[in-house]
Amino acid sequence: MSSGPRHFSCCANYTYLLCVSLHFAGVVNAKDIYLPNLVSSTGLSKPVRQHRERPLAPGCNAEAHTDYGGDPAFVWGMNFKVRDAAECCEACKAHARKCTSPETQGRQFWKPTISGEGRCGGHLLHGQPVVCNTWVYCGEQQCFSFDIHNHSRGECWLKHVTNPERPEPWNGGDFPPVMRAAPRQNWPWAVAKEVWPYEMPEKVSWIAGVLTPPGGKVVHHDPEDRPDWYHKFCAKYGPC
Repeated sequence: MSSGPRHFSCCANYTYLLCVSLHFAGVVNAKDIYLPNLVSSTGLSKPVRQHRERPLAPGCNAEAHTDYGGDPAFVWGMNFKVRDAAECCEACKAHARKCTSPETQGRQFWKPTISGEGRCGGHLLHGQPVVCNTWVYCGEQQCFSFDIHNHSRGECWLKHVTNPERPEPWNGGDFPPVMRAAPRQNWPWAVAKEVWPYEMPEKVSWIAGVLTPPGGKVVHHDPEDRPDWYHKFCAKYGPC
């Protein structure tokens, strides 16, 4: 079991200013902050466009190399593109402030810097209104995911998890070596080469965070909190 921020070197994948902001958020070790020739988390040489990142606000609980599930999703991230991780978190906070009842349905809660529009949708969970408390951002030129889509820089997914202090499903850190070494057809989802022509990356591509109550602390139970596809793969081809 692991708890608290997980420390991974992110500066090979993200810009210098983002690494600094993640350091002050307690996500990245100071020794990992440097300005390298950027490469993607595939470990292969892909051009990555440098861009300026703003510091993340308190309460964003940002974690590098992390992806969260969540239900419902309040925006479709491929059509909701923001400037940086800080804006993605800000959009989640805006949804939580402005979309608090069915009467807010259709109200604009955020206008993304790059593309898309955020409007309250009157989402319900077990008959009760729910708001954003989880955000997931793609900060690389292309982000890996076990699905049919080509995910690119700027995507911002706004979601809801039942317990923001123990968000699940959670996928963070490294993909298991046995999974990375598996033939593509044995991956949890055989991602088409047209979508992802590279090997499975060493680390999760995304940056993610949850909005916690004041004083709240995010913990992860590994591997209990990982997605179903992780457990199914590891049971069949593991151990992981």
